[in-house]
Amino acid sequence: SKGMTPEKARDILLNDYLTFGVMMVKDNAADGMVAGACHATADTLRPALQILKTAPGVKLVSGFFLLDVPDCKFGDNGTFLFADCGLNQDPTPEELAAIADTSAKSFKQLVGTLFYILYYICKLLYAGSLHLRQILAFYIKR
Repeated sequence: SKGMTPEKARDILLNDYLTFGVMMVKDNAADGMVAGACHATADTLRPALQILKTAPGVKLVSGFFLLDVPDCKFGDNGTFLFADCGLNQDPTPEELAAIADTSAKSFKQLVGTLFYILYYICKLLYAGSLHLRQILAFYIKR
């Protein structure tokens, strides 16, 4: 990178554990990294996108949360994936399809099974002082 020196790189790796974690993944010293609870999304994603880039063919960067509920008959034995909870706040239909595709691939890679996709789009529309909530939800079996 422009302006990067060995000293600056060393300082970043010693003081920025998000970058350090991403470098561990890049070097195959770790399989993945959990981050974001204590940092803004942009600060969490920046080192990953700068160092790891996106997977080939990925059209849109999106995020997700995995939730594992013990003794739950719903989801995949209690495992749920909540995709893009805030990164792309108003996705187009094409972006929504790309998010669903990458989310399905991530779920299969992490959990080992296919899953049902629930599209739940909630938009808050403002009409003067009137707030209207528009909700669309439907399932697609993968």
